[in-house]
Amino acid sequence: MASNIPAADRYDGQAALSVGRWMLSPIGIQARFTEAHSSNRYGIASFYEMFDVDLLYNPVAHFRHQSQSYPWNYALGLGVGVVHRKENFQQEADNDFFGVLSFSVERQISGSFFAEAELRSVIFPSQFDGNESLSAMIMASLGVSYYIQYNPFARSSSGESQRMREDWYIGGGLLAGAWPLGNEGVLGALDAGAQLVLGKHLSTVWEGRLSAATEYVMVNNTFLCSSLLLDMMCNLNNVISEKRNRPWNVSLFAGAGIRNNSVASSEKFLWCTTGGLSVRRWLSIKSDLVFDVRGVVVPPRFSSTASPVELSFAATYVYNIGRNTCR
Repeated sequence: MASNIPAADRYDGQAALSVGRWMLSPIGIQARFTEAHSSNRYGIASFYEMFDVDLLYNPVAHFRHQSQSYPWNYALGLGVGVVHRKENFQQEADNDFFGVLSFSVERQISGSFFAEAELRSVIFPSQFDGNESLSAMIMASLGVSYYIQYNPFARSSSGESQRMREDWYIGGGLLAGAWPLGNEGVLGALDAGAQLVLGKHLSTVWEGRLSAATEYVMVNNTFLCSSLLLDMMCNLNNVISEKRNRPWNVSLFAGAGIRNNSVASSEKFLWCTTGGLSVRRWLSIKSDLVFDVRGVVVPPRFSSTASPVELSFAATYVYNIGRNTCR
């Protein structure tokens, strides 16, 4: 896996359990737990536990009729996870985030049983496992999946987006935050900045959102921090009772992304996880005002704040593009 030994000298094995996959054609979510073993010709062995959450996209789903069943399925995946290297007599324990890129093919065997082949690349940050540069691991797997036909929001999310070109929005806004867990438990830093968002309503309940932000972090020496985050949002109002063009909507969201900073003495590229609460205020047929309370978790070595958590508040104006069927 990640090592100073050349990649050609390493031999890896894995056992993976996909604990959940939910497809909102052509978009889906998958959670997976993996036990991985790595060894090299010098006899140095590593044991890893990995958990990742991936956003899946079926590139051919919106070209076929939704009411028909097809024996083949394809999925592109982008996700983030956490890895734990177990302590043994050769190595100390270590923990970090990682990124995932994947491609999978499924073939229906019978009923709800599918055979699956997957190729995925796991990308580690630069300092994990003692490396000085980015490290990637290619993992190939074969497996069998069983799909359970279950939709807990079937009665409330009947209004799904029917076309990829519909139900999009763009926006921009301001944000302010704090890193509350600095050295010795004191306030680590304050920050302020701006963000741009691009989102799509998948149904009256589910929504995907991509946000890019730049922040000035005010600590001993002010530095610039940028991030790219992908959120999956759940509209709590429409879970209880579906209604379009509601004056107020409250959503929970969770996601992942990458962060970068301008501090020369710290790592510039790390994966992060995020989550929070979003309140959307209806302004007109075409526009809304969105308020977010967000938490972001990064490894402590990310910056000189020595804090793994950032809490922020953002106010964003969004404009709905074209026809909107789920808002």
